[in-house]
Amino acid sequence: MIWLRAALTPVLLVLANLTFGESTACRAGHAFADATLHSVDPQQLIHDLKLASPLQLEHARVIQQNIFAEPSNWLYLKLNQWHTPTRRSTILSTLPFSQGDWVDVSMLTEAERLLRSRPFFYDARILIKRTCATTVDIDIVVREVWTLTPALSASREGGESDYQIGVADSNWQGTGRDLSFVIARDAEETEFGLRFKDHDRPNRWLRSLISQVGPDAYRYALAVEKPFLTANTTSARGFRAASTKTLKKLYLLGREVTRFNTTSRMTDVFAARAWFDPPHSDRINRFYVGFRYEQESGETVWLDDSPIFERYNRVLLYPYIAWESASNRFSKLKHFHHLGRDEDISTGWNTFMRLGYTSRSVISNATTLQVEALLSRNWLLNDTHVATAVLSARGHYSLPDFTPDNQIVSLRAAYLHAFSPQTKFFASFDFSRGRNLDHAHFFELGGEQGLRGYSNHFQTGTRMYRLLMEYRYESRIRPLNLFALGFVSFFEAGRAWFARTPALWRDSGQDNILSNIGFGVRLHSIRTGSSQTIHIDLARPLRDPGKQSSYALSVSVRKGI
Repeated sequence: MIWLRAALTPVLLVLANLTFGESTACRAGHAFADATLHSVDPQQLIHDLKLASPLQLEHARVIQQNIFAEPSNWLYLKLNQWHTPTRRSTILSTLPFSQGDWVDVSMLTEAERLLRSRPFFYDARILIKRTCATTVDIDIVVREVWTLTPALSASREGGESDYQIGVADSNWQGTGRDLSFVIARDAEETEFGLRFKDHDRPNRWLRSLISQVGPDAYRYALAVEKPFLTANTTSARGFRAASTKTLKKLYLLGREVTRFNTTSRMTDVFAARAWFDPPHSDRINRFYVGFRYEQESGETVWLDDSPIFERYNRVLLYPYIAWESASNRFSKLKHFHHLGRDEDISTGWNTFMRLGYTSRSVISNATTLQVEALLSRNWLLNDTHVATAVLSARGHYSLPDFTPDNQIVSLRAAYLHAFSPQTKFFASFDFSRGRNLDHAHFFELGGEQGLRGYSNHFQTGTRMYRLLMEYRYESRIRPLNLFALGFVSFFEAGRAWFARTPALWRDSGQDNILSNIGFGVRLHSIRTGSSQTIHIDLARPLRDPGKQSSYALSVSVRKGI
């Protein structure tokens, strides 16, 4: 036995040394220098997130790029100095994992998407810095934007002028909280608004408050909830409440003919659970149960001392169940909705269905079935073709005869073809059909509702369609190094009409198919947290020019290109 132990001892020592060496051997990840990480646009930090198996997160280094990485003048230098950077704790609390957790590629990719979705970052990248046998170190690179902005804007579209004045900060003191105060004036009313929203953090309660008050209208909304923020979130619950009063107007060929008030109230309490089939797949299933109170009313509409629409009042108190099937597959695209930014686009089927039942009682004034459904998907082909389809339906159905009230079915189809990184063709078709709509829910077309060559509210109806075709070009010019500059040429056609035209619109000639062509300029801020884009459009109507000016100039601020 002595000779056997003597022979095995060197072998055991070699094996132990190999095992020890393997456990301590580490490999470097990305090869970017620190100076590069602090200065290069995150979109240029191309690096594959590859892990052979889940590893334990040992260290996460946060690298925060300045608004201007290399300030070229006094203004840019001062903007960097005056900016309050996002707190490191805020960044880390956004991640769906923490130090010591086991992470894989899907979790790192989702964390990058979450960071990129924050309004206080222009872009974000997560890079693997080092991997060992069981641990991993990562670098989190984010580019800061200026978040404290004056809410100063003015627009004119479809013959109506709007303006907004105030102050907003989407990253108050670097905490990720959204706080704003705004005075806004549009075609309907002047409003004073206060908004607060807490930072979205996985497995934390989210709080938001909205208060808007005007002489003829108000809106209050409160939410305290723990939502499904990440793919691995297994439960959600919350409380929402809102109360709104709105001054509505009815138009004839863009001209106001009458007005009325509407009020609505809503309270919703819900709980939900998620499961994965199979576990760690690309599909997430979620089941909701809740209790909801709805109240909606509209005044009688008068014209020439005669009522043309009767008053309505709907009060419902009901339990509901809902089911959601969400895709967890995403692709990263550039210039899809916003100029100059990477965007994460879901590339799988997404489905949602909600059913509620109300029985006539002391509170509810009807026996109804509430239905809401949504089916959507994006298709990505070769990084140059993107197709989108969205089908939605909602409404109330009076029992037992199943008569629909405020039933709306909508379809949207869109297609984007990229000829090059700078030039794209975009086309979309929208169709909506309503049945037994209250007069506060009619569809409108013209100006800011679509068809930019016509005044706002030019056509009204319970059915509507709109075709849009655009040729888009993103310039490499960056005015003042503050904006991404783009240009579009477009063609629009559409129509809004009634199945049975009410007397107000009968024989008005508003049933014509409308169409226009035009040219536009797009300015999207690349140094602030705003997701808004300035649209400057000049459109010429091709149909019904007798009731319109030869050209319509519109300036507005909208989300997306």
